[in-house]
Amino acid sequence: MSFLINTPTLERKAFAKHFLTGVHSEIRYKPIELEKLLEKKTELDVAFKHHGFSEMRDIIRGEFKLETRVDQPAHVSQEAKPVGIIFSNQSPRYEVKIEIDKIVYSSFSYISFEDYQSKFKDIFRVVSEVLSFDDNFTINKVGFRKINSVVIQPFSSFQNNLSIFNPALFGTARSGLLKFDKFKINEDTTVLEETDDKLFILRTKLMKTAEDSIEATIDADFVKLGKKISVNDVFDEILPSLNQCHFDLFMWSVTDEMRNLMESER
Repeated sequence: MSFLINTPTLERKAFAKHFLTGVHSEIRYKPIELEKLLEKKTELDVAFKHHGFSEMRDIIRGEFKLETRVDQPAHVSQEAKPVGIIFSNQSPRYEVKIEIDKIVYSSFSYISFEDYQSKFKDIFRVVSEVLSFDDNFTINKVGFRKINSVVIQPFSSFQNNLSIFNPALFGTARSGLLKFDKFKINEDTTVLEETDDKLFILRTKLMKTAEDSIEATIDADFVKLGKKISVNDVFDEILPSLNQCHFDLFMWSVTDEMRNLMESER
Protein backbone atom coordinates (compact mmCIF):
# COMPACT_ATOMS: atom_id res chain seq x y z
CA MET A 1 0.00 0.00 0.00
CA SER A 2 1.49 3.33 -1.05
CA PHE A 3 0.96 5.74 1.79
CA LEU A 4 1.25 9.51 1.43
CA ILE A 5 4.94 9.86 2.35
CA ASN A 6 8.14 9.51 0.36
CA THR A 7 9.89 6.53 1.92
CA PRO A 8 11.29 3.56 -0.01
CA THR A 9 9.88 0.11 0.71
CA LEU A 10 12.53 -1.86 2.56
CA GLU A 11 12.86 -5.48 3.58
CA ARG A 12 11.68 -5.78 7.16
CA LYS A 13 14.11 -7.01 9.80
CA ALA A 14 14.02 -7.60 13.54
CA PHE A 15 16.34 -5.69 15.84
CA ALA A 16 17.80 -7.08 19.06
CA LYS A 17 16.41 -4.04 20.89
CA HIS A 18 13.64 -1.55 20.24
CA PHE A 19 12.20 1.48 22.01
CA LEU A 20 8.51 1.00 21.22
CA THR A 21 6.47 2.08 24.23
CA GLY A 22 3.02 1.48 22.78
CA VAL A 23 1.42 -0.13 19.72
CA HIS A 24 -2.27 0.49 19.06
CA SER A 25 -4.72 -0.75 16.42
CA GLU A 26 -8.27 0.45 15.92
CA ILE A 27 -11.03 -1.21 13.94
CA ARG A 28 -14.08 1.02 13.53
CA TYR A 29 -17.48 -0.17 12.29
CA LYS A 30 -21.15 0.79 12.13
CA PRO A 31 -22.35 1.36 15.73
CA ILE A 32 -24.17 -1.37 17.62
CA GLU A 33 -26.56 -0.82 20.51
CA LEU A 34 -24.84 0.04 23.80
CA GLU A 35 -27.34 -2.14 25.67
CA LYS A 36 -26.28 -5.13 23.60
CA LEU A 37 -22.62 -4.53 24.43
CA LEU A 38 -23.23 -4.11 28.17
CA GLU A 39 -25.53 -7.15 28.31
CA LYS A 40 -22.67 -9.28 26.96
CA LYS A 41 -20.12 -7.95 29.46
CA THR A 42 -19.94 -11.06 31.62
CA GLU A 43 -19.76 -13.36 28.61
CA LEU A 44 -16.95 -11.25 27.15
CA ASP A 45 -15.11 -11.30 30.47
CA VAL A 46 -15.17 -15.10 30.60
CA ALA A 47 -13.94 -15.34 27.01
CA PHE A 48 -11.15 -12.81 27.51
CA LYS A 49 -9.89 -14.52 30.64
CA HIS A 50 -9.24 -17.58 28.45
CA HIS A 51 -7.06 -15.32 26.28
CA GLY A 52 -4.88 -13.98 29.10
CA PHE A 53 -6.78 -10.88 30.21
CA SER A 54 -7.06 -10.62 33.97
CA GLU A 55 -9.04 -7.41 34.55
CA MET A 56 -12.26 -5.80 33.32
CA ARG A 57 -13.75 -2.36 33.93
CA ASP A 58 -16.26 -0.02 32.35
CA ILE A 59 -15.29 2.94 30.19
CA ILE A 60 -17.05 5.84 31.89
CA ARG A 61 -17.82 9.22 30.35
CA GLY A 62 -19.57 12.21 31.86
CA GLU A 63 -22.68 13.56 30.16
CA PHE A 64 -23.67 17.15 30.87
CA LYS A 65 -27.27 18.25 31.31
CA LEU A 66 -28.47 21.87 31.38
CA GLU A 67 -31.63 22.75 33.27
CA THR A 68 -33.26 26.16 33.13
CA ARG A 69 -36.18 27.45 35.18
CA VAL A 70 -37.96 30.78 35.19
CA ASP A 71 -36.49 33.25 37.69
CA GLN A 72 -33.76 30.79 38.73
CA PRO A 73 -30.11 30.40 37.71
CA ALA A 74 -29.38 27.78 35.06
CA HIS A 75 -28.09 24.53 36.51
CA VAL A 76 -25.55 22.22 34.88
CA SER A 77 -25.20 18.66 36.15
CA GLN A 78 -23.00 15.81 35.00
CA GLU A 79 -23.99 12.18 34.95
CA ALA A 80 -21.37 9.44 34.52
CA LYS A 81 -22.41 6.66 32.15
CA PRO A 82 -20.67 3.53 30.84
CA VAL A 83 -19.92 3.76 27.11
CA GLY A 84 -17.84 0.62 26.71
CA ILE A 85 -15.60 -1.96 28.37
CA ILE A 86 -11.84 -2.30 28.90
CA PHE A 87 -10.12 -5.66 29.29
CA SER A 88 -6.49 -5.57 30.40
CA ASN A 89 -3.52 -7.50 31.70
CA GLN A 90 -0.48 -6.18 33.58
CA SER A 91 2.34 -8.63 32.80
CA PRO A 92 2.73 -8.71 29.88
CA ARG A 93 0.85 -5.43 29.60
CA TYR A 94 -1.91 -5.11 27.01
CA GLU A 95 -5.51 -3.98 26.83
CA VAL A 96 -8.61 -4.01 24.64
CA LYS A 97 -11.21 -1.25 24.54
CA ILE A 98 -14.62 -2.13 23.12
CA GLU A 99 -17.14 0.60 22.40
CA ILE A 100 -20.28 0.64 20.29
CA ASP A 101 -18.39 1.56 17.12
CA LYS A 102 -14.81 0.39 17.59
CA ILE A 103 -12.32 -2.07 19.04
CA VAL A 104 -8.86 -0.85 20.04
CA TYR A 105 -6.08 -3.28 20.91
CA SER A 106 -3.01 -1.83 22.67
CA SER A 107 0.22 -3.62 23.49
CA PHE A 108 2.80 -2.14 25.85
CA SER A 109 4.97 -5.28 25.74
CA TYR A 110 5.45 -5.53 21.98
CA ILE A 111 7.47 -8.48 20.69
CA SER A 112 6.81 -8.63 16.95
CA PHE A 113 4.18 -7.70 14.40
CA GLU A 114 3.32 -11.35 13.77
CA ASP A 115 2.68 -11.93 17.49
CA TYR A 116 0.69 -8.70 17.75
CA GLN A 117 -1.46 -9.39 14.71
CA SER A 118 -2.19 -12.97 15.78
CA LYS A 119 -3.34 -11.74 19.21
CA PHE A 120 -5.52 -9.02 17.69
CA LYS A 121 -7.09 -11.48 15.26
CA ASP A 122 -8.02 -13.80 18.16
CA ILE A 123 -9.43 -10.84 20.09
CA PHE A 124 -11.56 -9.72 17.17
CA ARG A 125 -12.86 -13.25 16.63
CA VAL A 126 -13.92 -13.46 20.29
CA VAL A 127 -15.73 -10.11 20.14
CA SER A 128 -17.47 -10.90 16.85
CA GLU A 129 -18.69 -14.27 18.17
CA VAL A 130 -19.98 -12.94 21.49
CA LEU A 131 -21.61 -9.86 19.98
CA SER A 132 -22.93 -11.90 17.03
CA PHE A 133 -21.69 -9.66 14.24
CA ASP A 134 -23.72 -10.71 11.17
CA ASP A 135 -22.52 -11.57 7.66
CA ASN A 136 -23.13 -8.00 6.51
CA PHE A 137 -20.74 -6.59 9.11
CA THR A 138 -18.31 -4.17 7.46
CA ILE A 139 -15.46 -1.99 8.69
CA ASN A 140 -14.93 1.67 7.76
CA LYS A 141 -11.62 2.49 9.43
CA VAL A 142 -8.40 0.68 10.33
CA GLY A 143 -5.72 2.55 12.26
CA PHE A 144 -2.26 1.38 13.27
CA ARG A 145 -0.22 3.59 15.60
CA LYS A 146 3.27 3.04 16.97
CA ILE A 147 4.95 5.19 19.61
CA ASN A 148 8.74 5.10 19.95
CA SER A 149 10.19 6.85 22.98
CA VAL A 150 13.72 6.97 24.37
CA VAL A 151 15.40 8.90 27.18
CA ILE A 152 18.83 10.32 26.32
CA GLN A 153 21.14 10.89 29.30
CA PRO A 154 23.45 12.66 29.91
CA PHE A 155 22.08 15.27 27.52
CA SER A 156 24.06 18.44 26.91
CA SER A 157 23.43 19.57 23.32
CA PHE A 158 20.44 19.41 20.96
CA GLN A 159 22.81 19.29 18.00
CA ASN A 160 25.03 16.46 19.29
CA ASN A 161 22.67 14.33 21.36
CA LEU A 162 19.94 14.15 18.70
CA SER A 163 22.35 12.83 16.06
CA ILE A 164 20.76 9.37 16.34
CA PHE A 165 17.69 10.76 14.52
CA ASN A 166 17.18 11.94 10.95
CA PRO A 167 18.28 15.60 10.71
CA ALA A 168 14.76 16.49 9.51
CA LEU A 169 13.29 15.58 12.91
CA PHE A 170 13.25 17.94 15.92
CA GLY A 171 14.27 20.83 13.67
CA THR A 172 13.35 23.67 16.03
CA ALA A 173 15.46 22.24 18.85
CA ARG A 174 18.41 21.53 16.55
CA SER A 175 18.30 24.96 14.93
CA GLY A 176 20.15 26.64 17.79
CA LEU A 177 17.14 28.76 18.69
CA LEU A 178 16.39 27.15 22.06
CA LYS A 179 18.41 27.50 25.26
CA PHE A 180 18.79 24.07 26.82
CA ASP A 181 18.92 25.34 30.43
CA LYS A 182 15.50 27.01 29.92
CA PHE A 183 13.97 24.21 27.86
CA LYS A 184 10.83 22.30 28.95
CA ILE A 185 9.05 20.80 25.93
CA ASN A 186 8.84 20.99 22.14
CA GLU A 187 6.11 19.33 20.03
CA ASP A 188 5.36 19.15 16.31
CA THR A 189 2.40 17.59 14.47
CA THR A 190 2.06 16.81 10.76
CA VAL A 191 -1.16 15.56 9.14
CA LEU A 192 -1.49 14.25 5.57
CA GLU A 193 -4.73 12.97 4.07
CA GLU A 194 -6.27 11.56 0.95
CA THR A 195 -10.01 12.16 1.24
CA ASP A 196 -12.04 9.10 2.30
CA ASP A 197 -9.06 6.80 1.79
CA LYS A 198 -5.90 7.45 3.80
CA LEU A 199 -4.69 9.49 6.74
CA PHE A 200 -1.21 9.90 8.24
CA ILE A 201 -0.39 11.68 11.50
CA LEU A 202 3.16 12.19 12.75
CA ARG A 203 3.81 13.71 16.17
CA THR A 204 7.28 14.36 17.52
CA LYS A 205 8.06 15.50 21.04
CA LEU A 206 11.07 16.45 23.13
CA MET A 207 10.61 16.78 26.88
CA LYS A 208 13.17 17.50 29.57
CA THR A 209 12.84 14.79 32.24
CA ALA A 210 15.76 15.95 34.41
CA GLU A 211 18.44 18.62 34.27
CA ASP A 212 20.63 16.38 32.11
CA SER A 213 18.09 14.18 30.27
CA ILE A 214 15.64 14.50 27.41
CA GLU A 215 12.89 12.09 26.34
CA ALA A 216 12.44 11.96 22.56
CA THR A 217 9.20 10.57 21.14
CA ILE A 218 8.19 9.68 17.59
CA ASP A 219 4.45 8.93 17.41
CA ALA A 220 3.18 7.79 13.99
CA ASP A 221 -0.36 6.80 13.03
CA PHE A 222 -1.33 5.33 9.63
CA VAL A 223 -5.07 5.06 8.92
CA LYS A 224 -6.94 3.31 6.11
CA LEU A 225 -10.50 4.48 5.49
CA GLY A 226 -13.26 2.80 3.47
CA LYS A 227 -16.96 2.03 3.42
CA LYS A 228 -16.89 -1.74 3.05
CA ILE A 229 -13.65 -3.15 4.42
CA SER A 230 -13.89 -6.84 5.25
CA VAL A 231 -12.37 -8.56 8.26
CA ASN A 232 -10.11 -10.58 5.94
CA ASP A 233 -8.94 -7.34 4.32
CA VAL A 234 -7.94 -6.00 7.74
CA PHE A 235 -5.78 -8.91 8.85
CA ASP A 236 -4.53 -10.25 5.53
CA GLU A 237 -3.74 -6.99 3.74
CA ILE A 238 -4.27 -3.70 5.56
CA LEU A 239 -2.49 -4.25 8.88
CA PRO A 240 0.56 -5.90 7.23
CA SER A 241 0.72 -3.00 4.77
CA LEU A 242 0.46 -0.40 7.53
CA ASN A 243 3.14 -2.21 9.48
CA GLN A 244 5.42 -2.03 6.45
CA CYS A 245 4.76 1.73 6.32
CA HIS A 246 5.79 2.00 9.95
CA PHE A 247 8.99 0.08 9.32
CA ASP A 248 9.92 2.24 6.33
CA LEU A 249 9.21 5.42 8.30
CA PHE A 250 11.21 4.20 11.28
CA MET A 251 14.22 3.38 9.11
CA TRP A 252 14.02 6.92 7.72
CA SER A 253 13.69 8.36 11.23
CA VAL A 254 16.88 6.95 12.74
CA THR A 255 20.51 7.10 11.63
CA ASP A 256 23.01 4.26 11.22
CA GLU A 257 24.30 5.06 14.70
CA MET A 258 20.92 4.30 16.26
CA ARG A 259 20.38 1.20 14.12
CA ASN A 260 23.77 -0.13 15.24
CA LEU A 261 22.76 0.40 18.86
CA MET A 262 19.53 -1.51 18.27
CA GLU A 263 21.38 -4.39 16.62
CA SER A 264 23.85 -4.71 19.48
CA GLU A 265 23.14 -7.39 22.10
CA ARG A 266 24.96 -5.38 24.77
